[in-house]
Amino acid sequence: MRRLFSTTILAIAVLLLFGTDLMAEDFGMIMDTSGKISLNRQGKKIKAEIGQTLFAGDSIRLDKGSSLVLVSYELCEEWIIDGPLTLTFTEYDIIADKDPQPEPGRQLPVCYSLDEMSTTDSDTLGALVLRGSPDDPVRKLRMEFNNGQASNSTLMALILHEIKNGSTAQAEPFFQELKKRAPDSAFIKKMEHAFQ
Repeated sequence: MRRLFSTTILAIAVLLLFGTDLMAEDFGMIMDTSGKISLNRQGKKIKAEIGQTLFAGDSIRLDKGSSLVLVSYELCEEWIIDGPLTLTFTEYDIIADKDPQPEPGRQLPVCYSLDEMSTTDSDTLGALVLRGSPDDPVRKLRMEFNNGQASNSTLMALILHEIKNGSTAQAEPFFQELKKRAPDSAFIKKMEHAFQ
C-alpha cells in the first residue's frame, strides 16, 4: 500500500513539474485551413496553421463556412472536415461534438511528422513511411501535381519524398507551389533552409 501511494505521489509530481506534454501523443498534421478556425491546447488558444502538429487532447473549433484538412500519422489518412463543429483529437481518432462523425478519405502513400524531421540529413528525415505500391508509391501524387490538382497534402508529401531521396531540385517546384499558397506556414518555415 505504501509503495502504491509513493508511486502515485511521484506520478503526480512529474505531471505537475513537466505538464501533460509527456503524455501527449501526436495525432497528425494540419495540411490546409479555410475560414475561421481556433485551436485549443491545454486551455490555451494557439494559431491553427499548415504544418501544425495536432496532439491527443487538442480541440479545434471550425466556424460555419470553414474547413480543415488533416493527415493522421497512424495510417496516413487524409481527413477533410467542414464546419461548423468542434473536434477533439485522440492519438488515433477525431471526435466531433455532433453527428455525423468525420470519416477519413484517401490514404496517402507518404506519411511523416514535421516535428521529427531533420532536413540536414536526408537519411534521418524521420517518420517517413512509404505506403502503397512498392513500384512507385508517389506516382499518383506526381500526376495530381502535373494535372494542376495537387492539394497541400500532396505537395507536402512530394516535398518530403524528394528530400528523403536526396533531390532538393526535384522537390523545388512542389515547394514553390506550396510557398505561394501558404508562405507563412509552419511547414514552409521549417523546410525553407533546405531550398536556400
